[in-house]
Amino acid sequence: PGPGDGRPAVPGLHDGGQQQAHAHHQRLHGAGALAGGHAETRDRWVPRPHAHAHTHTHTHTHTAQAALPPEGTHYFRGMNNCQQPWGRSQARRRLSLKPPNPTEEGLASLHSVLLRKDPLLWRAALLYYTVHQASLVSFSQLFSSLGRFVQDPHTRWDYCVRAKRGQSDTAHRRCFSKDQVYLDGLLRILRHRDSIDFPLLVALGKVSFDDVERLRHLARLEKVRIPHFMQDQARYAQQLARIMAANQLTDEELRSII
Repeated sequence: PGPGDGRPAVPGLHDGGQQQAHAHHQRLHGAGALAGGHAETRDRWVPRPHAHAHTHTHTHTHTAQAALPPEGTHYFRGMNNCQQPWGRSQARRRLSLKPPNPTEEGLASLHSVLLRKDPLLWRAALLYYTVHQASLVSFSQLFSSLGRFVQDPHTRWDYCVRAKRGQSDTAHRRCFSKDQVYLDGLLRILRHRDSIDFPLLVALGKVSFDDVERLRHLARLEKVRIPHFMQDQARYAQQLARIMAANQLTDEELRSII
């Protein structure tokens, strides 16, 4: 449902090539808009009980209800952001808000596996690893080395393109580092999970979890929307602990690296 008036979000399809699914925060005839590629929409938004994620070495079966896709988290936080005093860039600068991307992408990555049977964070980890390797080797060497993790050549090609995009010569040992934000962000969230007010974090919109407490008294919460699985905070904490256990992460490790 769209925030505020209860109208449904409008899904849109495109032939976007490398473009990932995303949320539009504009309003179309009173409804929010979600846009995504055909395959992305079929596999993640449309309820298809027998849809399989089949392009990676680690294969998972999931339905549209198995977890909130990353674009769903962006949609909730984006729409809530429009309700807040810092919804515009000038206000963000005036309040000296921290960059929201690590929190934004980290939270979306956690939510994408939250309710899965095996909530493995392999995609965020592989993106981080691919960027690191891209800084050390050429495109062709990177493509070859990723074969141990990703068997499908088309999927492997996509990972390499993401890590080498923007380079005038992909044979050079250079990378585009943005894709490391997913793992970095989710690890920071897990590290500080006991002190984060997660429902408020989503309600405040596109902000870093570091800014939550100082923005609390400024927030407009009358029309915000929170995903149903975040409303039971005790249950949500258990789900985050389950993600940590499945990925063999400990609080001691997180404290040592963050």
